[in-house]
Amino acid sequence: MSSLFSFIRHRYDKIKGDTVHSHPKESDFRQKLKKELYEYNQVLHHGFPTKPSALAYDPSLQLLAIATKHGALRVYGAPDVEFCSTHESEETVTQLLFIPGEGRLVSLTCDNVLHLWEINSDDFNSTLEEKKTFDEFTSDGSKPKAISVISIFDKKLLLGTEDGDVHLLNLHSFKITDQVISQDVIMQNVPEDCKVVSTGSVEALQAHPTNKDKFLIGYDRGLIVLWDLKENKADVTFNASQQLESLCWNRNGKEFLSSHSDGSYVHWVVDDGNQPKEECIPYGPFPCKAISKIDWKTAEGDNEPFMIFSGGMARGSYGDKFTVSVIQGEKHVTFDFTSRVLDYTVLCKADEEPTDPGLEAGSIRDIPHSIIVLLEEEIVAIDLLSNGWPPFRLPYGNSIHASAITASSHVSNVPESLWKKIIDAGNQLFSSYSKREWPIRGGEKQETRKSRDILLTGHEDGSVKFWNVSSVSMELMYKVNTASYFEEGFTESGKTLFN
Repeated sequence: MSSLFSFIRHRYDKIKGDTVHSHPKESDFRQKLKKELYEYNQVLHHGFPTKPSALAYDPSLQLLAIATKHGALRVYGAPDVEFCSTHESEETVTQLLFIPGEGRLVSLTCDNVLHLWEINSDDFNSTLEEKKTFDEFTSDGSKPKAISVISIFDKKLLLGTEDGDVHLLNLHSFKITDQVISQDVIMQNVPEDCKVVSTGSVEALQAHPTNKDKFLIGYDRGLIVLWDLKENKADVTFNASQQLESLCWNRNGKEFLSSHSDGSYVHWVVDDGNQPKEECIPYGPFPCKAISKIDWKTAEGDNEPFMIFSGGMARGSYGDKFTVSVIQGEKHVTFDFTSRVLDYTVLCKADEEPTDPGLEAGSIRDIPHSIIVLLEEEIVAIDLLSNGWPPFRLPYGNSIHASAITASSHVSNVPESLWKKIIDAGNQLFSSYSKREWPIRGGEKQETRKSRDILLTGHEDGSVKFWNVSSVSMELMYKVNTASYFEEGFTESGKTLFN
């Protein structure tokens, strides 16, 4: 009897023990299941990306990309066309480039790694996916080479480094090629009067607009070299006296501009060699801030070309301003923004439309029609075809938190009559904005359920905003400033009510 009791007790303890030990496994499984079924997942982004860091535009596909300091990547096309993804490392994206016409883009993160992204489509939707990475400059065991600038050159990616070398990356394999343009080779190919002790880092790289074998290399100390990759030699050398900030070609391929740290730009003609055609400080003669980027775009017909640049303001009077200047002949407008200018891109008809094969490349006009400016706290689009160069209304990327949100309410199935009245009131309120359609029209909008949904947001500054949230994009429909309705103690004439 005692032996039977011992056996039963032993089996009971074993079963009890197994149950106790297996419980955590069951709990883990249940937790995982609950997470998959019930946890909130982010499926859509509205508004302006937090802490933006880089901008890119593909004129062939008409897609705009914005990257952030947290590794987020947003791609925008026509209204309601948006893609988003995030770098796994969540490192800051320092530079961003589209591979024209391919739906692929390259990002450079602050850890010196290059990432290749693709927009892939299936029968239901399109997604932005990371395909390849290049980290050989940090993982080959030798001294790391810091990439200072990247630029598209035919089917290759030019990599300028802080030690003054230029490497070429094959965009198909995403592997480095054997071709290296070292600082020593550059020094052997430049005239004696242009030789310097050190060129500094590579600051700018610009492919020749009409010759696929040539590109400009701009160095930090002011040396500029037109390099012939086919012949592996310096074609022409230019030497600026000031620190270089950026380069841009004229579409004819015969002349270019360089911008500098003292607020000046220099006009160079390739055939004239090291003799600049013009040196100008737009806001001089007093000390000025650097012109961080400059563009030179030819206009339609016999109209004067556009000169567009960021920065360059006089330090003493306007050193605290964040500006982009647009000059066309006698017309000169400086756009003053409330936050720092990170980058801008100029949208041109010549880049977006098929090129007539019968025309010479140098005879084609740029015809710029819009500027997209990326700021720390907002994105601004400027219409260059309308009188006064007004801004566009944004269909996406609005700064929802320009003033902190204190209250919100969602209203669905808004009656059509009320919907039209709100739209009409908004058109009157924003009458100073451009009447043109949004200039970026890439991608195709997916057909979705037609609805009329509004998100109302109350803000710290007393304003109430009406947002169209019927689809992917979130467009501002109307805005009411309520502060005047809550001013107590005063009549319209300004007299107090208590006298």
